[in-house]
Amino acid sequence: MQKQKNNKQPVFEPFNEVGAQIMVELNQRHNEYAALRKQEEELQQNRRNLLSVIHDLKTESKFKISDILIPFGKGFVQLRASNKNDIIKQHYDALNTLDTQIKSIEGQRQHRGDELGAALMRATRFLWSQLRTKYKYTDAELLEQITELTHTPKDNMKLETIFDNIIAEE
Repeated sequence: MQKQKNNKQPVFEPFNEVGAQIMVELNQRHNEYAALRKQEEELQQNRRNLLSVIHDLKTESKFKISDILIPFGKGFVQLRASNKNDIIKQHYDALNTLDTQIKSIEGQRQHRGDELGAALMRATRFLWSQLRTKYKYTDAELLEQITELTHTPKDNMKLETIFDNIIAEE
């Protein structure tokens, strides 16, 4: 961002202690939120895998029931026609546990998302006020810079063409 007054570019300084704390908090909230998203994705993948195993056990699509060992818990269980339904029930119990964990993570992620949003707003306010007070930017100049980042003339041309086509079709 280049300051228009006096055609001088401002000399930016490092953040003061408060600014540094705000940025550290923003980073921390981002990392917490990202960790929960990753954990939720892993649980969702485990759920899909478990549903696939249940389907395979029910349909016997990948194997025939015979004296085979399937991994279960910390060991192996011998799969036979007599215990097939018990093993499927145990897999459904594990699926219910996974669903509960996923709902818990979703709630935590929503809460952490709110905290991340609040930290982002604090950082934005801090940076905006720094640019206004320390570097003497006006609100109009800052808004102009934001507009340049979010809207390009090409995008506006595309929107005008789309609106013209909609009006022409009516």
